[in-house]
Amino acid sequence: MIRTALIKRIHVLKRDLNLDDDTYRSILASIADGKTSCKDIDLEYLNLVYIALERLAQKMVQSRITRNDRLQKKIAKLGYLLGWDWQAIANFIKRETGGRRVSTRSCNALELTKVINGMVSIIDDRLASGELKLSEKDLKDFLKYTQTHKEAV
Repeated sequence: MIRTALIKRIHVLKRDLNLDDDTYRSILASIADGKTSCKDIDLEYLNLVYIALERLAQKMVQSRITRNDRLQKKIAKLGYLLGWDWQAIANFIKRETGGRRVSTRSCNALELTKVINGMVSIIDDRLASGELKLSEKDLKDFLKYTQTHKEAV
């Protein structure tokens, strides 16, 4: 009974981690002395597999949080460059996400990227038209953010 429940939990983690079959079996083999199926693995090794997959899931969640934090900081800096307060940023987020979101904390990475692209476009237009003047430092920051952003997308 414990073994069956543990195997089910391992398979749930496999699905949650979106592991393809080859990757999943490679993980099993690396932990369980070359065995590539849970049915062939004893309880001790199944526990080790479960712990390894759980740690991998935690790392992936932390990686997403870290990436979103960086994107949120970019939005704050771009808002500053535009001279927007938090309400103006919230209104822009709402517009860019079709009314689904009103803060960076509630956005996923794709929505944050869309907001950044929109803000960068506005800054580019305002710089080109002369409507927006940036100090040399702010311009360097803006260029750094746009280059970093373009590489990330």
